[in-house]
Amino acid sequence: MDGFQLCQALKEDERTDHIPVILLTAKSTTAEQVEGLGHGADLYLTKPFSQHVLQLSVRNMLSQKEKIRQKLNRDLAFLTLGGENKTAEEADTSFLHKLADEIRANLDDPHFNVDVLARKVGMSTPVLYKKVKALTQMSVNEFVKIQKFRKAAELLTHTSMSVFEVSLAVGFEDRKYFSKEFKKYFGVSPADFTSTKLVDPGAFE
Repeated sequence: MDGFQLCQALKEDERTDHIPVILLTAKSTTAEQVEGLGHGADLYLTKPFSQHVLQLSVRNMLSQKEKIRQKLNRDLAFLTLGGENKTAEEADTSFLHKLADEIRANLDDPHFNVDVLARKVGMSTPVLYKKVKALTQMSVNEFVKIQKFRKAAELLTHTSMSVFEVSLAVGFEDRKYFSKEFKKYFGVSPADFTSTKLVDPGAFE
């Protein structure tokens, strides 16, 4: 395949669509540039090119990706994931939505793990790890825990369930381990969290 076809293949595959692509090519007509950008290229540079312009372009693209990662992480804290955005990050937020939905659908299954999650979204485990890391700077395990603890916070805040019942509802058979990990995330134990009856669990962040 040529560069245009490779770019399109990368951008149409959910495993790789988050990777920025620069097309550096001798094809310089307006029609060719439109075609290249139409295949999903993030930037189109024609030869001869300035090395300084290329370096600045790469720097700016990486900086923008970092800003998007930071925004996704802020949104993840409240499980909104920025789903209302209609920008270049739409595919990323859609993917994270899908992951979060799969996790929430299996919260009470103590045997639900990263390998199972990877199969459900149609990826190998290593590819899933790389994609989640690239988008959020978190491991898949950390991403899963966030979903579990946010749900646990909701149950503790809005229901009369005991800590043990909540731990089972989010897939932790060991209540002590659940309490320990919950405290790492929120800074307080589940029992103390329950006593505050916070409307917004995010207040602990």
